[in-house]
Amino acid sequence: MGHARRFQLRNARDSDFPFAEALYLGTMEPLLSELGDWNRGKYRRRIRKSFKPPECQVITIDGRDIGFMQVIKTDDDINIAQLHLAEGYRGHGIGTQIVTDLIGRAERDGKTMSLSAPRNNPAIALYKRFGFMISRDNGESIIDMLRECGSASSPSLDGS
Repeated sequence: MGHARRFQLRNARDSDFPFAEALYLGTMEPLLSELGDWNRGKYRRRIRKSFKPPECQVITIDGRDIGFMQVIKTDDDINIAQLHLAEGYRGHGIGTQIVTDLIGRAERDGKTMSLSAPRNNPAIALYKRFGFMISRDNGESIIDMLRECGSASSPSLDGS
């Protein structure tokens, strides 16, 4: 995989919603279609309801928007509600670096981490390497994952 491409995070604005929605739908459609669970209207409503700029950041490279993430922090948990990268930017260590940074924050603050993902999302292997365990799997398309504070698994950025 190599080192992560140099990226920056900027705070999201309401005007970033069309980009975030298109990226979310474009990422989720092939995964959920493969599982027989794609309903564009359902997932458009879901992103429209959940997108809150104060919780979101846009991932950029050289001023170009290439992804977005939404992180919801509570007293005892950091939830990765959304983490999406444009197709040409996946597999370059960007998501690994973002998750590594969030784990560092969770460990410092003594918090768990949680997320939900389509069961066929290739990123699940990454999350498992980071110590996330499946916490809810009711046989539907989306599974929940949890990482306890102090989990031993923390791969280096080169994937080892």
